[in-house]
Amino acid sequence: VRLFDFFSDHWCLTLRGYDSHVNSVAFSPDGKRLASGSDSTTVRVQSIVLKETNWFVGEESLTLTGHRSKVTSVAFSPDGKSLASASHDKTMKLWDTSTGENTFTLEGHTQAVWSVAFSPDGKQLASGSSDGTAKVWDVATGQETLGWEAYRTIGPGGVGGVSGVTFSLDRNRLFTTSLRLEAKAWDLTAMARTSARP
Repeated sequence: VRLFDFFSDHWCLTLRGYDSHVNSVAFSPDGKRLASGSDSTTVRVQSIVLKETNWFVGEESLTLTGHRSKVTSVAFSPDGKSLASASHDKTMKLWDTSTGENTFTLEGHTQAVWSVAFSPDGKQLASGSSDGTAKVWDVATGQETLGWEAYRTIGPGGVGGVSGVTFSLDRNRLFTTSLRLEAKAWDLTAMARTSARP
């Protein structure tokens, strides 16, 4: 993993020690930690330190284990206290970034999970999968609150699945992307009202 400094226009730090392909990286909101997910099934959280004009890898680090297949996406919560990871093992995991404890394992997708994203208030987590579905989860309970088919998949490889998810700043909409070169916006408030009807 390499970090690029746009202000000085040069590569400023190289993080080594990976033994497989790195699929996703994410900075913590305070910019002091970097999470990465790789084919090795693990998630690494490393501290990043700026001293004067030089960047260094800090001593604090976590290696989070528990996924049974490659890790495809990582995301910090807005307060930096939680980390979400997605995997080809069809699950997402929530981690306590201070202890490394796996607080929840979220299950519900039938194929690989490609993307996860926290809502701006950190209370919800969205996920997108190669099964073509998007889901929204309650971070406090680990329970699924919404789930729907966002894209119809083609074949066993999940062509057309959900490759990316992100919340709007007001938390009322979710945007999804697909490998079929499509992007969609979903009204979560309206969907929640519909699902609540008897």
